[in-house]
Amino acid sequence: MLSEIQSIIENQGTSIEAWFAEKFKQYPPFIYNSVDLRYSGHKITAVDTNIFPAGFNNLSAAARDASALELKKYLHKDIAKILLITEFHTRNLKYLENISTLKKIIENTGREVFLASFNPEFTQAINIEDALGQELTIYPLERKNDSIITINGYEPDLIIFNNDLTSGSPEILKNIKQEIIPPTGMGWYRRTKYEHFQKYNHIASEFAKEFNFDPFFITTELGFCKKVNFKERKGLECIALETEKTLQRINEKYKQHNITSEPYVYIKANQGTYGMGIMTAKNADDVFAVNKKTRNKMNSLKSKKLNEQILIQEGIETIDNYQGAPCEPFIYLINGKATGSILRINANKDAQTNLNSTGAEFIAADNLKDFSTKLPTYAVIAQLAALAAKMEEYQNEE
Repeated sequence: MLSEIQSIIENQGTSIEAWFAEKFKQYPPFIYNSVDLRYSGHKITAVDTNIFPAGFNNLSAAARDASALELKKYLHKDIAKILLITEFHTRNLKYLENISTLKKIIENTGREVFLASFNPEFTQAINIEDALGQELTIYPLERKNDSIITINGYEPDLIIFNNDLTSGSPEILKNIKQEIIPPTGMGWYRRTKYEHFQKYNHIASEFAKEFNFDPFFITTELGFCKKVNFKERKGLECIALETEKTLQRINEKYKQHNITSEPYVYIKANQGTYGMGIMTAKNADDVFAVNKKTRNKMNSLKSKKLNEQILIQEGIETIDNYQGAPCEPFIYLINGKATGSILRINANKDAQTNLNSTGAEFIAADNLKDFSTKLPTYAVIAQLAALAAKMEEYQNEE
């Protein structure tokens, strides 16, 4: 399967570029995305798409340079002063290393960058070190008429968010004159994975039709449930039913394509990130048999947000591995263009389970021999996911 799609990308690269260029005219890309991918041997598809990505610290030096070049094209020439809004959890040293790296990437476009946070505990600027001992200054924010400024009076031309807004969009941002990118309406308090993957399946199928191959190879089957409470075992009947329906559709497709693997599904929180709220199931009984520990893990997300909606998504087993451990690639995009790639490796997990959990390690994939030939294909799938994410925004505006 991969060789077929690789061949299409190699032989029709110019046409594919033109296709994306036309689509991104209609749906201008976000400033940045990262897209988690899975390759099973018979499928290659996106399994998560971030609009406020972290992990820039894991990019290679070449990828950071490529990101700065693409970012320079994206930013309007009149923008000189930028405010980068961070997550609240300033004790996460690896996240702060991500912020250090992202700040340098933006500064390499010739802009000035200050850091700020909406953390209500902040009443004055703080200095904090990241995982490499690099010191960062993070400022509290104030409102001055219709502008956002830092407590020391820094007034940006542009505000860039690196906070996924799980808890909602801050009141202080309403009706300000400065542009905010990505828009706060794309935060996880509002955005849903089910909507995203519906959009992804739609645009991926359109792409497959345009370039004459079966969309089965780059899409996943989906199900959805709401009004769920794992702790109280509410809504499990819906999850079990949707699991069975999704598995039935997968089985039918597998038979059509002579695939003998046993299908399974991911049961995911419909909102949120950080690999929280994910389990697997091979039948309805797996849903009802879930133990108390797993139910507690599935019940709440980042910032203690209750997990009330569930996405059921076709499971994609990874055949990618690094030094014997299962891994999965994710692609970083700036302005809709792939600029870097990383592998998430987790020796504590197997090829079917969620690798974004305790024990995960990250390395740049750009120059790894086993992955260099796959990266152009991974990049195209990531572009489809970035396009789908932008299509979400347009639907939310309608």
